[in-house]
Amino acid sequence: MRSSAVLIAIVLLLSAATPLIHAQTPGSGQGPGTGGGPGAGGMPRGGERERALAAQETQDWANLSTAARERGLARAEAARLFGGLDVDEAGAVTSPFVGFQLDAGSLRDYAIVTPNGTVPYFANVSVEGFGAAAEPHVSGSVLRLFAEEAFFAAHANPLGLLSYRVRNVALNMTFSLAEGVVATSDDERSLTLSTPEGAHGHIVLTSNAQYEIPEGNDRVVVALGPHARLLFMHHPQQTAFTATLHALRDAAAADRVGALISVVADEEGPVQDRAFLSGVTARATQAREGRAEILVSSENSAPRAVVVNLDPALFPDANVSVTLDGQPVPMATSAAEALNSSQALAHVQATPGGLHAIIAVPSFSERAIVIAAPATTQPTPTVTPSTSPTPHADPTPTSVASPTPQQRDDTPGAAPLAVAGLAALVALLRRRRA
Repeated sequence: MRSSAVLIAIVLLLSAATPLIHAQTPGSGQGPGTGGGPGAGGMPRGGERERALAAQETQDWANLSTAARERGLARAEAARLFGGLDVDEAGAVTSPFVGFQLDAGSLRDYAIVTPNGTVPYFANVSVEGFGAAAEPHVSGSVLRLFAEEAFFAAHANPLGLLSYRVRNVALNMTFSLAEGVVATSDDERSLTLSTPEGAHGHIVLTSNAQYEIPEGNDRVVVALGPHARLLFMHHPQQTAFTATLHALRDAAAADRVGALISVVADEEGPVQDRAFLSGVTARATQAREGRAEILVSSENSAPRAVVVNLDPALFPDANVSVTLDGQPVPMATSAAEALNSSQALAHVQATPGGLHAIIAVPSFSERAIVIAAPATTQPTPTVTPSTSPTPHADPTPTSVASPTPQQRDDTPGAAPLAVAGLAALVALLRRRRA
């Protein structure tokens, strides 16, 4: 009976020690997640995709309170990323960055608003073949207009971005230039518009489109074939867009730029300006200090780049990592390299307007991009034993944390205590037998 009692005591001692031993074993843990993968399918294909994207854009905007919208747009305008856009019943469009008169798919008096004044580009943009259009669709900084076979978008950002796309029909456009604006051919896909104010912009065409500059240089005539796109971009100064805009122009002409997105943070969620340039959707699902998450998708699996501009309050510098579906993305040596890469590659730079990132996505379905600053960890405070006999005051509890058993090498853990207890019981058992 005495032996049984001793054995029971040994078992109880080891059982009590087991949770403590497990507590000392470092857990496997899980690193920060990527914020949830893209939602499952159901996205329409072809021309209906733009309508579905506009509906998602509208829903994201509606999910924010009026106060969050105002805060976000004010922050975006201060960073010169984008701003709010309004259109009245007569079709007059106003914003901090662009202004014009909208008439179905045609425009009048199109001008960029800069800190140094207004820069007119087009007296008139006439569009033949746009067709009957629905009412303008506005969400924050974006105006979208849909006809049966053509789509138009205008963005209140420093680029003054205009985008036209056609589906299965041809669309002819005439850009009547504002007074003093001169058009110069760059190549068969792009041309430069120089203004008397010393500013310039670019018209960029995708495949299946062509342009000409008639004698007199007072207009540009463009013919868009089925499924072609046209972009206009002003070249701003001292914004997140400035340094890489020409590389962006060239890549857009080669159908290498899938989307452009600019994001600022708010406590209710991201406030964003989204441009779908070549069949890629981009949507920020999280934006907070040191971390941004962008979901991208496309019905076309071909490699394309995504351009992301982030509020300077989110990242203090360009010391960030980029992951694609949780996998680290190598850094490129230039923006052009990332824009034209068929492998996962990123180019990141800090600008006066915020963090500017270009991420090459090698293939598409639905992918998650995470841009994150290095994790900051505080070192464990330690106390160095004094080698002097001179008395000294101990650190106060508020300045040095009390060491735990795992932090102190001189404190026996649960496992040594269990072994010591077992040895004592065995010795006792031997004495009783003797």
